[in-house]
Order: sequence, then structure tokens, then C-alpha cells
Amino acid sequence: MLKLDNKDVISHPLGYPSESLLSFASMLDSSDSSSQPHWSNELIAEQLQQQVSQLQDQLDAELEEKRKVLLELSREKGGVSLLLLRLECNGAISAHCNLHLPAQNEDLKLEVTNILQKHKQEVELLQNAATISQPPDRQSEPATHPAVLQENTQIEPSEPENQEEK
Repeated sequence: MLKLDNKDVISHPLGYPSESLLSFASMLDSSDSSSQPHWSNELIAEQLQQQVSQLQDQLDAELEEKRKVLLELSREKGGVSLLLLRLECNGAISAHCNLHLPAQNEDLKLEVTNILQKHKQEVELLQNAATISQPPDRQSEPATHPAVLQENTQIEPSEPENQEEK
């Protein structure tokens, strides 16, 4: 009877099966299945299933180890490169924020993305409102430069404050 030991199921660095495992497989191929008793085939099938299970466990462990390494590398890369965002409100306020978003904090990334999306929509709404509120003779002209819009939106909120101070 053929007995398998641990060296038959240990994977090699290049991922090739051991020679004894290959010779075992070739013995199965070359033997006449009708000459072997039924219980022998079941035993061989069980041994092969155990080997497959052990190899699968090894592959799973290696895969998990590689995932951990990739996660660590992505964290290190995320720590080195800072995300520079430029936020603009009404086209008048500009701010630079250095945000560090660790790879494991997906909720924070999602929240920042949602805030930026809402902000972008607000800016578009304000720009549309500014375009609609223009006099009819100016609407036919090409769109006003953003710098002019910035000055207009910046001056409008500050005028009531100046009048209250006087």
C-alpha cells in the first residue's frame, strides 16, 4: 500500500508539486482500475482529498499573508502622500486642506466624498442662480468670468454689514 508523508503536500517555492506527488498521480493513471479492489480506490481518493485540502489550506494562508502585505503597503503609501483638496464656496472662498485618509477608514472617505459632492452641487446651483438673475441684455453675452462672479458674490454679503456699522 502506498503511504504519503508531509513532504508530498508541502508546496515548493515555485508552486510546482513534489516529484513524489507526480509519481503517485502517474501510478494512478497507469494502473488498471479493475485490478484494484474498490476499497483501495476509496482510500486513494480519500488521501487525495486530504492532500487537496492541505494544499488549499496552504494556498489560503499564503493568500491571506499577501493580502496583509498589500494592505500594509497601501497604508504606508497613503501615509506618505497627503490628499490636497481645494474647496471653493460661491466661487469666493478658497482653502487648502491636508487630509490624511487611512485606507482602513472607508466611512471617512465616503463622508468626505459626499461633502465634496454636495458642495459641488451647491456651487453649481449658486452659479445657475447668478446666471438667471442677470439682466436679459447680459444673458445673451458669453458667460461672465469666474473672477467677476467671485467679486459679485463676495461684495453682496458684506454690503449689509457695512450699512449696519454706519
